[in-house]
Amino acid sequence: MRIKTNKITTVLVLLTGVVGGLLIGCGSGGGSDKESAAATPETPTTPETPTTTETPQTQTNAFEQQFIVTAANPNLCIGVAADNSSVILADCQNTNANQLWSYDEAKQWLKNVSLDKCVENVDNSLILNTCEEKANQQWTFEDNIFAQGGYSFDVNMSEMSLIVYATHGGVNQQWFVPSIATADIDENYVSHFPLSRADNNAYSMEQTMDIINRRTPIDQPLPFPRDVSAFPGNVDESAPRISKSVTFNRYFYEDTSSDTMNRQHWISTGTYAAAGEIIEIEVLSEQEVEQLYAIINVHTDVLSQNSGNVVATDKIKRFPSVSTKVRLHKGSNKLRSQYGGQVVIASAHSEDAEITVNINNVVETAHFKLGRDSYNEWPAMLEKSAAWGVLEGEHVFLDMSKEELAKVTDPEQLLTTFDQTVELIRDLAGFEQEASGVHKMPTLKERFVSDVQITAGFAHAGFPIMTSPGWKLYSLDTAQNNGWGNWHETGHNYQQFCLWSSPFGTESTVNLYSLYVQDKLNKGSRIQRENRYSLAINKLNDNFSFSTDADVWDKLVFLMQIKHSLPDIGWDMFRQLNRRFREMSPEQQAPICQSDQASFSTTFELLSDITGYDLTAHFKKWGVDVSEASYQKVADMALPQPPVDISAVNPQ
Repeated sequence: MRIKTNKITTVLVLLTGVVGGLLIGCGSGGGSDKESAAATPETPTTPETPTTTETPQTQTNAFEQQFIVTAANPNLCIGVAADNSSVILADCQNTNANQLWSYDEAKQWLKNVSLDKCVENVDNSLILNTCEEKANQQWTFEDNIFAQGGYSFDVNMSEMSLIVYATHGGVNQQWFVPSIATADIDENYVSHFPLSRADNNAYSMEQTMDIINRRTPIDQPLPFPRDVSAFPGNVDESAPRISKSVTFNRYFYEDTSSDTMNRQHWISTGTYAAAGEIIEIEVLSEQEVEQLYAIINVHTDVLSQNSGNVVATDKIKRFPSVSTKVRLHKGSNKLRSQYGGQVVIASAHSEDAEITVNINNVVETAHFKLGRDSYNEWPAMLEKSAAWGVLEGEHVFLDMSKEELAKVTDPEQLLTTFDQTVELIRDLAGFEQEASGVHKMPTLKERFVSDVQITAGFAHAGFPIMTSPGWKLYSLDTAQNNGWGNWHETGHNYQQFCLWSSPFGTESTVNLYSLYVQDKLNKGSRIQRENRYSLAINKLNDNFSFSTDADVWDKLVFLMQIKHSLPDIGWDMFRQLNRRFREMSPEQQAPICQSDQASFSTTFELLSDITGYDLTAHFKKWGVDVSEASYQKVADMALPQPPVDISAVNPQ
């Protein structure tokens, strides 16, 4: 399953969360008998909102000099663009005066404290202007929503940007003001997990305490210390606090095709911040650095009451949001996490430049790096590990708890196996190590993170790839012999979604990667073992519709039949298809993403050209919605007919 979140329409109490990644694939291990390419806990299409015994109160409040935090992500606040002209969504910075706001309830002004200007709506864009009593500067603030004439402040979840959108009251239109929420804190409340999904009061308290802690100045104690003994884990007071220097290059390259997954440049430091303790990161640079961040805790999924796995279990099993992201500046940066976690440096800016950071008052944790560390060093490394650590290969990171790391029998072989998987998937995606153009190999690594509860599925793709208990990241046997889930989730990160992967089935086309890895590792074919070809062929009839009648496996069979029918080109047809789409300009890609028919038609034309055969009969037999213009275009190419009836091919 792949979810692309844009507008969320479910109204929640006070605060909820969204998953950190925007693209999610829910995966299963190999060998599942379920009729899904990725076994996923069943999620209602429209989850019921948890009940509450309290009657919601309409809340209208003035406030002064406050941060305004989006309920969609506790690390993001309403701020001001660099030119001081527009209102934006930005990384919350407790020392940034431009992120302090006051709301005049009488005049309905939302005023930036630093600039002494009001938020004004100009053609659904938010700007700052001299405060005047005019309609487009008047905002009601009720039930945590800033609204004006049927439109509200809204977070575009695809881009994590601030926009104005028709009022619907969903989580991405909910805004948290610490001074208002503080008044609702129950002094007698004590955190206790798991929480019942229906316990609105407990969820509200957790989110309120979380954000108040985040916005508390670093020189003040946390108002609500968190008990992290169960998750993510305590750091022993006797564990030595250390300083460590880390040097890295900021350069990276990512695929620029429309609607593809992007990895992030995360540098593991082998250090761990204790919950609630202040750490210091010194950035050594002659010039001011841009888009450089520290992340404490790699568990980036934010659990809401309507997250798929919360709905499925009726429980929230850990603190809803435990990852902290802070922008770094040249010189000394002091930060803390109320939960603690591994310290990661993230660079969103690509530049061939070396950066050195000194990290102080942290605990050393396991960080096994392939090529740097040896198997013989692994036992000693485990002994000094904090609650969570990481294995780093050439193409992957594997983040696991100390208990899971202890189950890793051979870190070198485990990482080599994961690296090989990534190399195979990148090969089928059409990237080349030595290429300099659009097929240049992405340089960033995949990151798998084990968690006690994730938002949806047994695992989901994105960055990081998040996995649930039972995924067995530590298992070499699983990685080598039963790694369908790993291949599946990695494959999601290389799909060309709107160009062709989604119209032909997001959960179908992703498994081209899984089957390719199986083939190259000589593990056989899952869909042959499960008799998927026969099942699909038996469904075909004169009225068959690819879009409505084919299930997730049938669509995979449709594509694989072409591969089996034309062994001279075989897997390379998919490699070349990815490359053809990638070679298109953004202007050429855009109309293909506008409709399924546009994608079907273009893909039909490309595959016919790539294979050198007219594939009309196969596409028509399967009821693929190809335009008559495209059929005519291929007919005009005067290509030969395939040597066999592709739709009848059954390699079983």
